[in-house]
Amino acid sequence: MIAPRLVHELAAVVDLTHTDSSAEVVYNRVVETARRTIPGCDGASFVLWCAEPPRLHVATHPDIAQIDEAQFQVREGPGLTALRQCALVELPDTLRDPEWPAYSTFAVHRGVRCCLATAFELPDGLGLLQLYATAPGRLTAELEPELALIARYTRAAARNIRVYSRAQAQAQQMRAARESSVVIEEAKGILMHAYGCDADAAFDRLRRMSQQGQVKLATVAQMLVRQVSAGPAADGALP
Repeated sequence: MIAPRLVHELAAVVDLTHTDSSAEVVYNRVVETARRTIPGCDGASFVLWCAEPPRLHVATHPDIAQIDEAQFQVREGPGLTALRQCALVELPDTLRDPEWPAYSTFAVHRGVRCCLATAFELPDGLGLLQLYATAPGRLTAELEPELALIARYTRAAARNIRVYSRAQAQAQQMRAARESSVVIEEAKGILMHAYGCDADAAFDRLRRMSQQGQVKLATVAQMLVRQVSAGPAADGALP
C-alpha cells in the first residue's frame, strides 16, 4: 500500500510549480521526497534526458551524482538500460552484478549496493529516476506502484513548469514591447521638436536611421533618448 506521506509530499512538489520555482528546485524536491518516503532508499537522483549530455541532473548526495556521471561515461548501468527500454530496471547487488561490471565497481566503491531505476515520458524528454541503497536487495520491483506514482506527479509538475515558463516568456515579451513603444514615442517627440516635423516624418527618420545603421528601431530610439538626456552638449549632435 502506498504511504499517505508519499502522496502528501508529491502533492507539495506540484504546488511548487505554481510559484516561480525553477525546474532544478522542483526536481530536487522530487528526489528528496523519494529518499525520505521510499522504504529502503538511502539516496536518489533524477535526470531530465533530452539528448546527450543530460539536460538536467540532480541528486541527494554528491557521491550519487558521481555514480550517475560514471554510468553515463562508461555507457552502461541500470539507468541507461531503463532509458533505452523506458521501463523499471532492478540491480539487486552491485557486488554480484555480471551485467554492468564497470558501473557496479564504481558504485561499490561509493558504498552503493543496490539500485532501482525507472524511466518515463515527460513533456520535454525522458525522466530518469534512480533509487540507491547501501545494502543489497533493499530496492525491488515491488516498489513499482510508488515509482509509478512519483512518475505521475513528476509529469504533472513538468507540465506546470512548461506552462509557467511560457507565461513568463510571454509576459517578458509584452513588457519589452511596451517599453520599446514608450521609448520610440519619446524619440519621435525629440525629433519632432528638433526638426519641426510631424509624428510620421519623425518615425520615418527613425526608421531610416535604423536601416542605415542596421540597428533595431527600439535601440536607435533608446540611443537618441540617452543622447538628449546627456545634456545640452549632446543636443547639437542630433542626426
